[in-house]
Amino acid sequence: MKQVAAYIRVSTIGSGADLIVTVNEEIDGSITITACAADCEGSLNIPAEINGKSVTVIGSGAFSGCEYIEEIILPESVEKIEPYAFYGCSSLEKITIPKSVTSIGERAFMECPGLTDVYYGGTEEQWKKIETGIYNEKL
Repeated sequence: MKQVAAYIRVSTIGSGADLIVTVNEEIDGSITITACAADCEGSLNIPAEINGKSVTVIGSGAFSGCEYIEEIILPESVEKIEPYAFYGCSSLEKITIPKSVTSIGERAFMECPGLTDVYYGGTEEQWKKIETGIYNEKL
């Protein structure tokens, strides 16, 4: 595993915004987003690839405390949302979770009081099969 900083362009509603994230390049070549600049805001459309490698995991605490994010759209490449990934995102209202996600860690969405819209790309049956940790009642 190699940790690198990535300066990426993340599309937002109507425009683009630069976002600095820290990522781990895993042994299999996939990418785990591990941290994000705390001043990120608005609507974030996470890219499916960073530096040509597939983003498969939103790491533990990756967006924790990013209190100005209002919406997050995860790409189909994401398979796992680790514990505390979005903990304390107090302005988060909407999230789009792709059908590729198979697990959501405990407290991933804890302290997100504004989260009211959860969009899932799969069926209700597929949603029920996702391994979901405790304290994710907003889902």
